[in-house]
Amino acid sequence: MKGVRNGYGFMVGLLLGMGVAGAPPLAQTRAGNGGAEPLRINIWVYNYAQASEQTLKAGDKIAAHIFHQAGVEVASWNCHPAPANVNPDPNCTPKPGPLNLWVRIVPDLAVVPGVTDHESLGLAFGNYASVSFRWVKEEAAMAGVAPSEILGRAIAHELGHLLLRQPGHSRVGIMRARWSAEDFDRSPLGSFSFTPQQAESIRAEVQARAQEQAALGIASADGSH
Repeated sequence: MKGVRNGYGFMVGLLLGMGVAGAPPLAQTRAGNGGAEPLRINIWVYNYAQASEQTLKAGDKIAAHIFHQAGVEVASWNCHPAPANVNPDPNCTPKPGPLNLWVRIVPDLAVVPGVTDHESLGLAFGNYASVSFRWVKEEAAMAGVAPSEILGRAIAHELGHLLLRQPGHSRVGIMRARWSAEDFDRSPLGSFSFTPQQAESIRAEVQARAQEQAALGIASADGSH
């Protein structure tokens, strides 16, 4: 695939982060606790697109690795929305909190003028992100990779929008607006990392969210994959 695609729709004023390429930073820990507890976010992935469990788990690992490079650990839960007459999984109904983020894997995204278009792979707003599985599969086919390779990077990209604070996309790394097949051939890790400046901003945001969550008295979720 030599063409490039604008892969990400977004809400005005939400998209965040630009920086300069470089080596990813080392993992960081929360200040004030003796360095014992790593920075961490919790994500619940809701599989409205009925993607395979294998694809979800592999995508989770890719997204978690990208954030690990930036110094933030990811605890994730894969959830399958229950019918209206079935009690939902209690593990999939977490209490809202600053460190708790939600990702919806949807069959496709609706076109909303000024927000998404026919080429939008995902969008992010507040503590919620969505990814179009139709585009995941099409991008994977054109790039010659497994759908999980696109899904994991799309999840990391959209979560990046939730955790960064500057408008726009970067010219390099995971927060670019456009990807190509050559990115996978050339250097998959380097092409899909947060820049050092983005990683620093993300760590600062997660640290602030952790302090806010503690002040609210919300217990941290126990991680599982």
